[in-house]
Amino acid sequence: MPEFDVVIVGAGIAGSTLAAMLSPHVSLAVVDRDIAAIPGSTGHAPGVVAQINSIPALAELARRSVAYYTRIPNGFDIVGGLEVALGPGETIHTMEARATLAHSLGLAAEVLTLEEASALAPAFVREDAAGAVHFPNDGVCDAKTVTRANILKAKNNGASLIDGNVTRIANDAGWRVTLSTPNGTRVLSAAHVAVCTGAWGGQLLPTLEAAAVAVAHPYVFSERREPRPQPPQEDLLRKPGRFAPFVRFPGQTVYARDHGERDGLGSYAHPPVHIKPSSLKNQASGVAAWEPKFDGWMDASASVLPDETARTFNGPRVVIPRSTKGDGWKAMDVHDVPHAFAGLMTMTPDGMPLCGRMKEGSGGALWALVGTWVTHAAGSAGVLAPQILAALGKKTLKADDAWLRAALDPHRFDGMSEGEREKHCLDKYADIWNRKDQCVVASPRPSSRPRLAKL
Repeated sequence: MPEFDVVIVGAGIAGSTLAAMLSPHVSLAVVDRDIAAIPGSTGHAPGVVAQINSIPALAELARRSVAYYTRIPNGFDIVGGLEVALGPGETIHTMEARATLAHSLGLAAEVLTLEEASALAPAFVREDAAGAVHFPNDGVCDAKTVTRANILKAKNNGASLIDGNVTRIANDAGWRVTLSTPNGTRVLSAAHVAVCTGAWGGQLLPTLEAAAVAVAHPYVFSERREPRPQPPQEDLLRKPGRFAPFVRFPGQTVYARDHGERDGLGSYAHPPVHIKPSSLKNQASGVAAWEPKFDGWMDASASVLPDETARTFNGPRVVIPRSTKGDGWKAMDVHDVPHAFAGLMTMTPDGMPLCGRMKEGSGGALWALVGTWVTHAAGSAGVLAPQILAALGKKTLKADDAWLRAALDPHRFDGMSEGEREKHCLDKYADIWNRKDQCVVASPRPSSRPRLAKL
């Protein structure tokens, strides 16, 4: 008999949610390099969750994720989101089309004038914007809080939590998961194994290496400021909350959010920076090396904001170094100036998670939950958990989610060559919100800004 019904490798927001869902029903072990520190991409996720998507499966996964996160205390703030029309080709008709798409998906959305949009997020909306679409039920997720709540639930349900670096997964009359721990090598036996390791998925599941490509995604925190006041109670567009609405600029593939004492700015408006598998082997956390060219790209991206806000991002920056985790983020408590880091993102050829049963193995089953961002993590885990329980004879699968299971099948790209899969992954980075006709790549601008020493 195996030691566990299921071993989950990876305790970020996807793996931990899967653990919380499975733990009442199975004997379970959760393995990660450092479960408490949350070293992977979850540990630094900006947390912006926009539910609208032209791909129905992604919109449905986002809707389910929000429903899950809002049940966790302090896990999700419904602050609302704006898509701001800024630049050539973005008109009232563009915004009306987005609102129509949202309504077709069952999402609340309203086209706003420039004045209405600026009143909602004055720090983020320029005076030359054409207007915006407001999504009142979108928000920001505290991915660490959600993950910790999931892990606590799994632990309370009897799951074993094991810190260790998984070096091998093999099928030998049942699954064997080999890991190195502070106390030496340990081998776990299980009927089923679920790999939920994000950017590292291809290392443990080599057949997915070219379909789960890691890229470095730059994110900048502004200089420190006073928290913004909450909206007046009579403001019907914005609900009272800790943060202002987040803002996305689809035409420039840039987004900004309020973090309380700082603002955050993320950008896809640059050529993708591919982190090769050989580099990932020595990558101890979800923070990648900060490329010098990111500075120019982020300066250009900040120009979508009002000048006063843009300046708060473009002063001397502290760069959070590669492989930072846990206490490394406390540097932002020391310095008032902007901070920058490059996070690891996992891209797939169509931008959707790889979620389902792998073909490898005969006894038991091997499962993948890879390429899930915070926006889709809980929804994806909710699609996978019933499949694992059904394979264990503990549940009967319903037909309702058959379309989602098919859409997320991790083997859906098997007919492509590795080169094709990798190219599509990198192309998808520029079309991150599935609005390719509106994407503009910013030109890097050389910068002579003084820099603080790297931490």
